[in-house]
Amino acid sequence: MLPIIPIREALTDPNLLGAELSGASWLPMRTLAIAAMGEPLTEDERPIFSKLTGGRECESLQRAKRLVVVAGRRSGKSRIAAALAIYFALLCDHSHNLSVGEVGVVLVCAQNVEQAKVVFSYCLGLVQSQPILCKELANATALTVTFKNGIQISVRPSSFRGLRGVTCVAAICDESAFWFTEESASTNPDSEIINGAIQPALMTTRGMLIVISSPYARKGVLWKFYNKHFGPKGDPLTIVAQGASRDFNPSIDEDEIQAALEEDYALAQSEWLGQFRTDLEGFLSMEAIRACVAPGVYEIAPSFDLTYSAFVDAATGSGQDDFAMAIGHLEGDVLIVDALRAFTPPFSPENVVTELSELLSYYGVTRVHGDNFASGFVRELFTKKGVAYEPVKLNTSELYLNLLGTINAKKIQLLDDTKSINQLANLERRTGFAGKDRVSHPVGMHDDVSNVIAGLSSVIRDTDGFSLDMFLRAYGGKPTLYEERAQRKAREEEERRKQEAERQSRKGAEQADAEPSSIDDESSSVTRIIQL
Repeated sequence: MLPIIPIREALTDPNLLGAELSGASWLPMRTLAIAAMGEPLTEDERPIFSKLTGGRECESLQRAKRLVVVAGRRSGKSRIAAALAIYFALLCDHSHNLSVGEVGVVLVCAQNVEQAKVVFSYCLGLVQSQPILCKELANATALTVTFKNGIQISVRPSSFRGLRGVTCVAAICDESAFWFTEESASTNPDSEIINGAIQPALMTTRGMLIVISSPYARKGVLWKFYNKHFGPKGDPLTIVAQGASRDFNPSIDEDEIQAALEEDYALAQSEWLGQFRTDLEGFLSMEAIRACVAPGVYEIAPSFDLTYSAFVDAATGSGQDDFAMAIGHLEGDVLIVDALRAFTPPFSPENVVTELSELLSYYGVTRVHGDNFASGFVRELFTKKGVAYEPVKLNTSELYLNLLGTINAKKIQLLDDTKSINQLANLERRTGFAGKDRVSHPVGMHDDVSNVIAGLSSVIRDTDGFSLDMFLRAYGGKPTLYEERAQRKAREEEERRKQEAERQSRKGAEQADAEPSSIDDESSSVTRIIQL
């Protein structure tokens, strides 16, 4: 990477990027960018650099390999990411690092598609607002800008598979602390993506990696960079900066931040003060969960001689939550999860309950447990299908806390289901008021499938031994499929016993008929001997 124009000039020139980033409020971000490119700082900028980097006295005057910025909300992270992407794409020369015909990509990786679109709109807006930059534009698609020099700015959502096979001249990771995904095989998808896909794509070009994010839990790439390199003892070529929202954007109302701190200090400290949360920790390890999984087992067919229980986590179908259900049984003191279902919105609750009721009938279940969410509406839907709905008294956190020992002691057999495994692994334990722990999913994720597993584990021992005959006598109605199968099995067993009895009877008769013939033969032999 050879700068065509110094980054200080680019960020202050109103004909380039300065029209958007030249104000005093952008000074902290500009300072970090200038230091990262190895350019000297001014006497006014150096104290800002030292404060944000935890006491580094001065810049290294070498282009950094990595720039990591831990900042509170509304700090201008996405806008500076867009500006740096344009600088690397248009105002730096990468020809000496690219083969003939090879396309160099400035990769901007965002939390999800929606956030990727936000960053992309900043990129395209900055280019189109300046005639000098706009005339270099060759093409623009949904999330890609291509320039006449052959360099592309590609804004993509965080996905391990979607980031392989590109040659990056620079990479910018936006809000990496929140790259959660239920489809990832890892509980730290930011590590998987940055270390496994992005950094290898930068190796041949020696491009810069920039990670800009609000902090969250003390895990993942952002935390590891911060923990290892923040402060004067960190790698000089890895610049790690940390600041509150007002450190980067003094225009934010201080009263609003104070109000947020009073309402939820732990959350606001992370969101506005730029501090990693100390009240969060992982709840279940992936190793403990994997030890309970039956590899290659995705569902277990019902057995006539077992009693099954079920737990549902209902949803309306109009929001973002799944409507989920788990069915299982006990074998000794081990819970066997036999079936899982999850319906992703939009859906009709009536149609979902109809399908779930058929599955319940298949397993011979006539009573289902669930939480108190809209229990009246859920009970009515299940009752229409001949299934009793019983809300549990425990809340979600209590269900999860009950599940912890069950998993750690391997007293549960889980299905080989990616969504449920990752939802369990991504659960977080929070220290609540009065020291009471709360367990829930991370921000922006879901726990509907893991919740029904926890609920099933909690209620199944209470429901084990539940008499189906007593329930049917109490409620009457049409016999269930379970009862029909049980009756058919009893008839088959009775028929088998009758056939066995008849077989034994015929065998005895044949033996009785054969005995006189044997006596006559002996008498005849005696008579012949006397005659002789």
